[in-house]
Amino acid sequence: MDYIYSRRTYDASAKTFGVNVATHTRYLQFERQSSSKSVRTEISAESWARGVFGQAQTGEVLIYVHGYRNSQKDVRARLDLIQKGVAKQGFKGAVVAFDWPSNGEKSQYRTDQKKAHAVAPHFVLDGVKLLLDVKPSARIHVIAHSMGAYLATTGLGVVGDPPAPMSMTGKLSQMLFVAADVDRNELMPGTRNAMTLQKRCERVTNYYSSEDRALHASGQSVNWFTKRSGHAGLSPALPNGFQDVSCTDRYFVAVPKQSDRWDAKTHNWYFDDSRFYADIVATMSGTAAKAMQTRQPHTEGDQRILPT
Repeated sequence: MDYIYSRRTYDASAKTFGVNVATHTRYLQFERQSSSKSVRTEISAESWARGVFGQAQTGEVLIYVHGYRNSQKDVRARLDLIQKGVAKQGFKGAVVAFDWPSNGEKSQYRTDQKKAHAVAPHFVLDGVKLLLDVKPSARIHVIAHSMGAYLATTGLGVVGDPPAPMSMTGKLSQMLFVAADVDRNELMPGTRNAMTLQKRCERVTNYYSSEDRALHASGQSVNWFTKRSGHAGLSPALPNGFQDVSCTDRYFVAVPKQSDRWDAKTHNWYFDDSRFYADIVATMSGTAAKAMQTRQPHTEGDQRILPT
């Protein structure tokens, strides 16, 4: 079974999900019939949470938050890659996804960003909080890619502590930013975002690559010449509890052919790389950053993933 919670609009007559923000969250279960076919069922929040924990042999759940320009079909394909990637490295928890209404069009960056901001509280309240309410002892991790890192950070910042109307108790275990489309200045020590993440997460790991052309373009063309965390990294100013991990050298090994290094690949290659999955599984296990067998110290960041 695959489990996704979605804030996309749904056309019941066409049985398709759209690109606008829905008024409520739908909890979806996908039963695979074959490698190319599955049956989708909408279920209750409680049934969804029980189903997720039924797959979490270790009581852990990894929530994938996608970036912009992703259809629900894209989200499911990436979810499948992540499930297989972490399983091969020994992760025995459940892997689910939060599906938000990105348009899928390159020209709709600002529109998608507004949608990400609008649904951000529901990523937390309807997923993270739900799972922690059902099983307070659970270890919940998040892997947030590209604009998904902006969404996750925004959601954690909007949700307060009880007795606020939108509130939660407990915290995430590991927050994994992958090619994060977030202004690095907004994650400097003492900033609101950094303090939010420190409060809500046991540890934040920022995976970045200086070869990420998509984020370079994001910083230059639509984000007022800002440095994006997934392109430039966060070092040397790291908040307590944050780790900065350069993946640039690993990228050159993982994608050896120049002809394969097109823009989207420079931004998404992580999800095809076994070394990356080995690193995030070690991170989710709670291994200390300096004890990671997949890393070594790096002059341009806190650490780097070993290239070979």
